[in-house]
Amino acid sequence: MSKLLNYRNISRINMILLALLLASIGASLWASFEVSQLNGFRHTSLEGIVELQKNSDDLTRLARLYIVTGETKWADEYDKRRSSKKELLNQQGFTRNELNKVEQALKLSKDLMNIEDEAIHAVKGFYHDVNGGYKNKGVPNLDLAKRLMHNQIYQNFSTEFTKAVTDLKEILKARLEREIKKNKERIFIFQGMSVLMGLLMFLSAMLLNKYLRKAPAETESNQYFSEMIETMYAIKEENRTINESMFQAKQLFFNASVEAVKSGESGKDLLLVINEFEKLTEVSAKSATEISGILDKTLVSAVELSEGKKVA
Repeated sequence: MSKLLNYRNISRINMILLALLLASIGASLWASFEVSQLNGFRHTSLEGIVELQKNSDDLTRLARLYIVTGETKWADEYDKRRSSKKELLNQQGFTRNELNKVEQALKLSKDLMNIEDEAIHAVKGFYHDVNGGYKNKGVPNLDLAKRLMHNQIYQNFSTEFTKAVTDLKEILKARLEREIKKNKERIFIFQGMSVLMGLLMFLSAMLLNKYLRKAPAETESNQYFSEMIETMYAIKEENRTINESMFQAKQLFFNASVEAVKSGESGKDLLLVINEFEKLTEVSAKSATEISGILDKTLVSAVELSEGKKVA
């Protein structure tokens, strides 16, 4: 009965290997999804940072053009650009250190706009009132406007703003590159585990076939053959479960690939990994089919022996 016990143990091992295979595939897909998300966040956040800096530079340029030329179109364009200015940086996804830099950059941007606003109103002859607005009418003061736009305070704000934006980009890029690299390493490990699990499943099936072919020579007990055949049917059922799992995995890969395509540029890495796992699933499904064929042949031999027939 020790051989029969070995058959059952191998069957259990196959199921464990299947569970590990599916877990490895799932973990790798999750890591791939993380890479896709990080790439998407890197793209949108860096784009937002660049846009924030560009927007600040444009407002400075428009304010100075109005002060130098006195043409109202530049003031109108400044007001239009400032009023349509939206939140360029979504604060979700940033670390605390990065958020501090984001808040610092936004505050400095606001400080610059306050000075620009004051300079533009000085050209028009409007000055601060007690409510913080510009309702006090006076004499237009072009010299004041020029001083405001070129004094040390404005220059300091501008320098600090540029530094805050540059620091934010460097910190963000370094952190995201580390996380993407770490997830890609995880993908590589889980892919290797998946290949190993598939190989071990195939080897265990070959070992099972070896045991089954040796068993008839060691005993001719009808009870033994009955139990062995029963075990083989159980193994065949488990192999069917493997085939069904592979089919479900294919459906999962298909759905994931659709989402990856929808993600555009940020989903390319995920799509590559999905394609690799689809190939692995095809190999695993083929191995499961071969295992099923081996079991069928061996099962026929076992049944014939149990009935006292000669095996060809």
